[in-house]
Amino acid sequence: MDELKDCLSQLIQFESLTLALFNAERNTARLHVIVKRDWHLAEEGLETRIQAMMNTELPVDATPVGYALRTGEPVYVPCIDLETRFPVVVDAIRRNGGRCFCALPLVTARRKVGTLSFSTSREDAYSPEHIELMQQIAMQVAVAVENTLNHEALAHQRDHLQLLLEINNTLVSHLEVKDLLRSIALCLRRVFTNEHVGLSLYEPQTGRLQMQVLDLSNPAGLIREKILDEVSEDSPTGRVFAARKPVVLRREDIAGLAQHTIKYLSQEGLQSVCSLPLVSRGEVLGGLILASRNPAAFPPEQVDLLWRIAGQVAIAIDNSLSYQKIEDLKNKLAEEKLYLEDEIRTFYQFEDIIGRSDALRRILQQVETVAPTDSTVLIQGETGTGKELVARAIHNLSARSKSSFVKLNCAAIPTGLIESELLGHERGAFTGAIAQKLGRFELAHKGSLFLDEIGEIPLEMQPKLLLVLKKRV
Repeated sequence: MDELKDCLSQLIQFESLTLALFNAERNTARLHVIVKRDWHLAEEGLETRIQAMMNTELPVDATPVGYALRTGEPVYVPCIDLETRFPVVVDAIRRNGGRCFCALPLVTARRKVGTLSFSTSREDAYSPEHIELMQQIAMQVAVAVENTLNHEALAHQRDHLQLLLEINNTLVSHLEVKDLLRSIALCLRRVFTNEHVGLSLYEPQTGRLQMQVLDLSNPAGLIREKILDEVSEDSPTGRVFAARKPVVLRREDIAGLAQHTIKYLSQEGLQSVCSLPLVSRGEVLGGLILASRNPAAFPPEQVDLLWRIAGQVAIAIDNSLSYQKIEDLKNKLAEEKLYLEDEIRTFYQFEDIIGRSDALRRILQQVETVAPTDSTVLIQGETGTGKELVARAIHNLSARSKSSFVKLNCAAIPTGLIESELLGHERGAFTGAIAQKLGRFELAHKGSLFLDEIGEIPLEMQPKLLLVLKKRV
């Protein structure tokens, strides 16, 4: 455009030369470039205003672009004070010192490109001869701009495909969510100017969103974790759950979010947010969130690319969650295997209950009555009278017989370890907890748990045990 300005300045009077491009898919016009003569003499702040204008996309009918492309004729406005069709454009020209302008359609045999506009500070500056010359120039500019756009489109398509390939190769090599978040952020940072990348995952059991945010502006790339509230319209991820399509939030839109979200964005200086749903196998798993300090970040063409990337991320997240479930089941099966191997090694003198007394027959009738239910059963008797055999009989006759029968002698467990044995513990929960341990309640899931000598449980543990037995959780 600088070379074009130098050539045209010898033929036509103008202070500003503007190229506006037409987007046929969205039916919008965007100011792409503006060249001002004697730029070093321009008023202070003019460049900033022009840059802000260039980030604005307007409906094509609100600009001279729409009229020029529809009619195929130049739009000549000898005095902007008399023009009422394009108030936004006219106001911008007036603020930049223009009093007269002419917008010429850029059209080739293959597409409608946009307009080339001349503006000057002198009213009624262009004669019909000037406008005819401008039209001849516009025909040549249209071909050149089309060739440039085609070249840029091919370059962008190549870069986008390269990015998608890199992200795909990166995602398939990670199964942990935190590792996925870091790898996604590194790939996106090479193309997008965002400072924060976040993943929010939906937890069906609680109906809540769990957020993990990576701060890219921090050299250490710290990950912040927190649990968000229920899915709602006052969170970026909540908005995409129902829509199932990307949502871009600007400064004015952020005011409608939850207070804790507004506070976080304000503290970090973030002014634009792009939230994309992660959809896999027809279900929304959560959202991919990018935030930027640039108020005009995430234009539509970038959102289209991010939408494709979100599809890849959704598959990776789905695989990660499935992997985690498999790991949990694997650990549980390993614990059950160890327990059952220990049970096999235990010698039982009796394989069944044998007897003909009336008292034993009454007990067996009670066993048959209670076995089909899921009720908690209290078995009383002296040591050696066969309480465990009765418990096994109840288990074998119940619908739980295909699952584990887990027993625990409460009297043989030290007081400080009884809670860990019953409820389990996480790694590092206390000194000596070098690995995660499943409790007997979890081992007996969908099966039966026999607590022998339950009366020996410490008093402080009894309310917790009662709560578990009552709520069955």
